[in-house]
Amino acid sequence: MRGGLFLWLTVAHAQNDHAKWLDNLEQLAVFVGERGHPDVPIEHPLGKWLASTRASIRRGTLDDGRVAEFRAAGGLVHPMEGRWDDAHVLLTEFVRREGHADVPPQHRERGVPLAAWLRRQKREALEGLMAPSRVKMLEELGVTGLRSKVERKEDTWLKNFDLLARYVAQHKKEPSRSEVVEGKPLGTWLASQKVKSERGDLLEERAAKLSSVIALPSVKKSAPSWTWPGSKPSESVTIPPLGNKRSSFFTEQTAPNLATLPAWYGNCVHRKETKLQGSPGRFRDEQIYHILCLLEDKLSRKDRSPLVVVQIGSNDGDDAVREALIYARRHYSTIPIKVVLVEPTKRNFDRLKKVYSSTAAFQGSNFEAEFVHGAVCDDCCVNDKVRIYHPRWSIVEAWYQNAVNFPEKHPKAFDTPDGSWRQKWLYELNSLDPENLKKNFKNEEDIVYDEIACFKAASLLDAFVGGRADYVMVDVEGFDDSVVYSLDLGRHRPRLIAFESKVMQSVRPEALFDVVEFCGQRGYKTVGPVKANHVCVHDDRSVKPVTPPGKPYYPQPPATEPEPLPEAKRLTAPGTALGAADKKNGNVAEWYLTNFRVRFAREDGSWFDPDIEDFGGEPCPGCTGKEKTP
Repeated sequence: MRGGLFLWLTVAHAQNDHAKWLDNLEQLAVFVGERGHPDVPIEHPLGKWLASTRASIRRGTLDDGRVAEFRAAGGLVHPMEGRWDDAHVLLTEFVRREGHADVPPQHRERGVPLAAWLRRQKREALEGLMAPSRVKMLEELGVTGLRSKVERKEDTWLKNFDLLARYVAQHKKEPSRSEVVEGKPLGTWLASQKVKSERGDLLEERAAKLSSVIALPSVKKSAPSWTWPGSKPSESVTIPPLGNKRSSFFTEQTAPNLATLPAWYGNCVHRKETKLQGSPGRFRDEQIYHILCLLEDKLSRKDRSPLVVVQIGSNDGDDAVREALIYARRHYSTIPIKVVLVEPTKRNFDRLKKVYSSTAAFQGSNFEAEFVHGAVCDDCCVNDKVRIYHPRWSIVEAWYQNAVNFPEKHPKAFDTPDGSWRQKWLYELNSLDPENLKKNFKNEEDIVYDEIACFKAASLLDAFVGGRADYVMVDVEGFDDSVVYSLDLGRHRPRLIAFESKVMQSVRPEALFDVVEFCGQRGYKTVGPVKANHVCVHDDRSVKPVTPPGKPYYPQPPATEPEPLPEAKRLTAPGTALGAADKKNGNVAEWYLTNFRVRFAREDGSWFDPDIEDFGGEPCPGCTGKEKTP
């Protein structure tokens, strides 16, 4: 009896709902016939029903039959659909009245949901679906966010170049650095273009344009380790505009690799099926699992050679990598660990050393850390140096102190899980390109640079880990592809290469596509995006580990015997400290000096010969002062 009553009520409710639906459709058809459009004001009896129906259609929850009935009655899914000019008039009225085009969320102009309409215009513009004439009309009203950052930067560059060309044609000279022309700091802009030209970072087409108007400085830049023999892979594909479609594009690029990942990576990192020691589930960062799963794989293969980790872009060391290494020391203490930490900014480098030296888990045997103050890239080195740009630290420190001293003005400044300053990421900002800092620091005087040592990743691995690394991590603010290219993947075969891809996907999507293809052509399976990173996975199980029991781990020199250079012979001559150490350790140092005539960075940015100092000898014995510090 009770079940029958419930069924009767359900049927009655459905009939009533259908009748109300038909009644609303009839009223909508009458409204469209009278007004010529279906944009019913929200205060109208049909207003809420129309808004709810449109939302259901956009979510895909309204059945196809009702969608067809809705459209037959004259209904449209989006506000002001098909009435662009009318909406533009309403926006113009808003701008004239308010003095700006920042329409508040949920705002309605004369009953029309203008904010919703404007959001849709921005989406269509970013996806390339809006006519350029309409983009121009909206921008003339002050609407922003219609073009991607890359397009806006290109447009600004072309306007500045046009202004420069007119200035030079009129005055027959270049503007001075402080000169402002037509309200724009033309002199400062030109100076920044010359700096990029000196570094070799100016795009060829831009350099050609500027050279037609002014004389650009010459540059001696490091040769790239890799150039595509023909066209780049990205030239044969169409990368979608920034947004969900672009994210899906890069996911689809690597999706076929998921089925062919090495078992140890697929089970332990990707699916997290392998049971690790100590229940590391509290960690959310994927890079922690990279380190722990590499250790677990070593245990399964009874491989007791050191786990070698190279982190390029270590910041101050207070990160997930350090947490993973602490965890590894507690639960995988039988496996030695060597970590090489590279950081370009002096402030972060000094903090990095303090953080690691004060970590109790890193004291004692079976753990070795090398600290390198310098920059790693492929073709950005100019005379073995490079400029690294960062905020003026006094500015960031002043902001921090302001948050501490005036909590009433900044009530959420320390509203974080660990109670730290919300803006502490500003200390991590550094880049080879000052443009990457300008979205956070509008005043150019707040962005400064240090000129530091510069080298390729291949030389770094050869000097500090003997060319052998299990895991290479790269985080260099959008230039990660340059570091990957500078690895010699013909000789060096890291099991994992993780590089930050979030910035590249946003600003340099072609570079991201190409570097993924580059890894694939060298036997790596690339997965990503994994949070903010892509990961190149290689399974080198055929390589027999070398573990000299009871001795420090020294890499063995290859069997090849290149003709030693005079400098190498002189530095390893009998009677020198290096010569004695070299003879004792199988001519390792002579081989490195012969093949890699690169001196690496000291903590203060000067240079040293690692093969000499690592063996306890004097730096460059017998060298002149100029040779010791080139």
